[in-house]
Amino acid sequence: MPPRGEGVETQEKLKVILEALEDKKAVDPEVVDLAGKTLVADYFVLAHSTSSIHMRSVTEGVTDAMREKLGERARQEGERDANWMLLDYGDVVLHVFSEEARRIYDLNSLWQTTEKSRLSEPDATR
Repeated sequence: MPPRGEGVETQEKLKVILEALEDKKAVDPEVVDLAGKTLVADYFVLAHSTSSIHMRSVTEGVTDAMREKLGERARQEGERDANWMLLDYGDVVLHVFSEEARRIYDLNSLWQTTEKSRLSEPDATR
């Protein structure tokens, strides 16, 4: 098996997750590349739902697709009626938020800010 985040397996996970999100009409799916930035995962997939029922539909759709197509099972965090659910597939972690929670937590900006601050730090070798 290739190292985490390399090879077809990670890309297959992303493809199946994104297809399931599209099928279940998740709002504004986005992939955040975390490779080399954290040990938590290589990719976060972010999306939001329009209601708690929609969130259940989205997460169940992804869970079913990943199990049926790739034999993958997720560690799940968050209750079915919560405003944020997480499906952890190891190198790929899906976050499905309510619209308000996505705006509040703003994970995409958090990771972009972290990268920008790293890039702006003075080079210690000069």
